[in-house]
Amino acid sequence: MTFTNKQIAVTILLLASQPFAQAQVLPSTPAPTPTSPPANAEAPKPSDAAKPTDSKPAEPTAPAKLENVEVRASRDQSSSDGITRVVGQDELSKFGDGNVLDVLKRQPGITVSGGQLSLRGIGSAYVRILVDGQRPPPGFSLDSLAPNMVERIEIMPSSGVEFSSQSIGGTINIILKRTRTGKQASLSVAAESNADNNTLRATGTWGDSSGPWAWFVNSNARVSKNDSESGSQAQASFNGVATEQRSSTNIYTGTNQSINFGPRLTYTPSPQTRIQVQTGGWIWKGENLGKDITIRTLGIPSVFDNATRVFEGGGHGHWFNGEWNQTLSDSTKLEFKTRAGRWYNRNRNEMNYSLAAAIGGGELFRELEENGRGSWQFLGATIRQNINTEQNASYGFETSRDTSRNSKFELLGGINRVLPGDELAIDSLKQNAIFVRHEFQISKEWASDVGVRWESLEFDVDLGTANQLLSKQQLLAPSLQFQFKPGGSKTEQYRIEIGRKWKPLRSFELSQRRNFSVDNRFNSPDTVGNPNLKPEQAINLDLAYTRRVGTEGSIGATLLFKKIDNVLLRRTTLNADGRWESRNENIGAGTVKGIELEYKGNLNELLSADFPKTQIRANVGRYWSKVDALPAPGNRVASQTPLNFNTGFDHKMVGMPLTWGASFKYSQRGLQRNTEFDTLEQNSEKSLGFYASWIVSPKFNFKLAAENLFAGDNLRKTEYSSAGLVQTQQSLNDIKPFVRLNFEFKL
Repeated sequence: MTFTNKQIAVTILLLASQPFAQAQVLPSTPAPTPTSPPANAEAPKPSDAAKPTDSKPAEPTAPAKLENVEVRASRDQSSSDGITRVVGQDELSKFGDGNVLDVLKRQPGITVSGGQLSLRGIGSAYVRILVDGQRPPPGFSLDSLAPNMVERIEIMPSSGVEFSSQSIGGTINIILKRTRTGKQASLSVAAESNADNNTLRATGTWGDSSGPWAWFVNSNARVSKNDSESGSQAQASFNGVATEQRSSTNIYTGTNQSINFGPRLTYTPSPQTRIQVQTGGWIWKGENLGKDITIRTLGIPSVFDNATRVFEGGGHGHWFNGEWNQTLSDSTKLEFKTRAGRWYNRNRNEMNYSLAAAIGGGELFRELEENGRGSWQFLGATIRQNINTEQNASYGFETSRDTSRNSKFELLGGINRVLPGDELAIDSLKQNAIFVRHEFQISKEWASDVGVRWESLEFDVDLGTANQLLSKQQLLAPSLQFQFKPGGSKTEQYRIEIGRKWKPLRSFELSQRRNFSVDNRFNSPDTVGNPNLKPEQAINLDLAYTRRVGTEGSIGATLLFKKIDNVLLRRTTLNADGRWESRNENIGAGTVKGIELEYKGNLNELLSADFPKTQIRANVGRYWSKVDALPAPGNRVASQTPLNFNTGFDHKMVGMPLTWGASFKYSQRGLQRNTEFDTLEQNSEKSLGFYASWIVSPKFNFKLAAENLFAGDNLRKTEYSSAGLVQTQQSLNDIKPFVRLNFEFKL
């Protein structure tokens, strides 16, 4: 259903009083972008973006016409229907964030750590990231995408059948800016600095719309320099007797540059026809120098105690998107999409190991070079039909193919360590899907959205000598949603959604090619695939309630439950030849459940009219998970976050073009059991940020932000214990506060 109000929220202040208890992600197939309105809906008007952020949701008139469940492109603030959340222009620009990951880490239910994110308490491996409805290609990362390039972000913990079902944890779809009526041009320059990192970013937009033609260009360039130092400690014992103790210091300095660009051309010869062509590309380059210094107080000196590392890498790619929207009749609309692209990445490492005198002294040289290139093609079509004033139907298909060619070259002490098949491996992934969807406005109180999606994936690998079918996977995924508005209420609604999702396997998980670890330890083992794996599958259930409070406030609550079958676990073992080896295994079933509460409103409405009109917001998410085959303590689904808490305020000065505010976030982590034998323990994360935005003139504004205040250290401790052997490693990475200054010009 269509909502224009920013929503949902949280009487969370009750839970907040309790004690606090704890990618780049390159998901699967491209999914259709939801930016095109359904056949029975008007296209979003450019003026929609200027609507007040507290506008009320539209209410259907008699006879009750079916409201489409998809989010409309005209949303201009953070909003929600209790299950889907939309982050609009207001939230994207408020803090002057340096990249999309900075925006996401403040959103309810999301935790960002080390460039990986979890959604609603479940880890990055289960979360699907899309840009304009399709997966980012290799070499593309969200921290290289500036918020100025983004129209909105759709956070869909439970998406319907028109999106891929490969999203047990949920889907995050980042929609890039679109052409608006008339000429437009802007330039944003941002500088960010802390004790370790200095970054400079420039983002530009340029476009025009006149008559049937519209064009738009998005571009972003980033340069960063990093100087960091981290430390780690390790120890080992056997039958209670210490056998190893060492401490290491890792010093790195490096630079990174990236450029993204995406011109788009749209032709609308009539209200019935719209054709859009978009192309673009990206370039990135990185270099760094590292030095590892190890002090060993117990144990045999290692070849790898002291090393100098040199890395250089880069990549580029380009892509093409085509869309054709055609109204066939008063009740039928056709949407046709095609996509294609190519990418190339190259990474090269040189390492010099200073050998200890006890093992002969001298140096050992290692060279590792990995090259990858690939392409993707996608074709999809959807027919949308108005059956009558209460019912809509959608039918569609998708087909795609991804191909990658990867090669490796490795010398260690003059000896070639590359296995046959690693010299050139060609992987191919074919995907097909069909779906049917029916929307029904049952009455002024009840509406339903029912659908089913079938997906098929087929992996092939060519090792240069023979072609091998690694896996063929299929899933039939039904989805059922109901919405209830008591008495046809404009301010209150209940939603329930149940659906089936999965996490398909990838070729590297299935192929038995071995990747050797030079410094082979329990926390840096050899890795090998497992051809007997089964994909994880889950049943998702979401229950949501939202209600408007006062003129601008809202509260909301969501309950969620997931039952996951064929849970994958990465097990590390010590082989008979004395090498540590890691591979995935299916170990049975697991469950995830949680509750999310949110509140948003003005202070003068919450407490007293004497208070200023300051917007406050707070949300909390409490999650529990369990893997049946694992013992306690720390038994939970991989990377699952037990608790997330966010709160903040925004205040606009009276008589001054100044807005300022603050936000605080707490994410609980703690102990997590990876297998029966090894655990990971992380300290909880807390972060405080402030911002101020000054509108100097209609064409110029600047923002100042300080974040990661009181962040502290990031502590990770891993432990392996089996048959009398105990190995632990503890690493410490200091998270530094940083300051960001952003200037934006409208040209």
